Amino acid sequence: MTKLRTRRAPRRQQGAFLLEALIGILIFSLGVLGLMALQGRAIGYTSDAQYRGEAAYLANAYVAKMWADARPNLPARYDDAGEVEYDAFQQAVFRLPGASAIANNPQVTITQAPAGGVADAGGGISLTGNSTLVTIVIQWQPPAKEGETGAVHNYTMTSILGSN
Repeated sequence: MTKLRTRRAPRRQQGAFLLEALIGILIFSLGVLGLMALQGRAIGYTSDAQYRGEAAYLANAYVAKMWADARPNLPARYDDAGEVEYDAFQQAVFRLPGASAIANNPQVTITQAPAGGVADAGGGISLTGNSTLVTIVIQWQPPAKEGETGAVHNYTMTSILGSN
């Protein structure tokens, strides 16, 4: 007797749908992880903008006090530690994160024109008459993530106070 060979039907592929589902879940997961990373960066930029805005506000408020005061009083009240106005300004600046740990923070430089003369304030700025150049530098160090050292950020404002 001869054996008849029967042809078997090819087996259908199984598990293709499961593989496609796993690949879809992988792509979706990578997208969600990317969005989470973007959100973390956005929060960091928002915090930095908040600190920078606070520094700008403090510097502008300090210059506004100087505008209201007599020009001869400025160096005696506004540019060094131990002066009432400067000490109050420094305490306000120390509300920024890490600001109190930075030496010589904030820095206030006041350059006045000599009476009836002209003074070179540097950077192409000439002061005449009763004008005063004020430069304020405020520094802070935002909270660092674990394992990182935070960079020092600063805000610099330069203003010329003219005669009223």
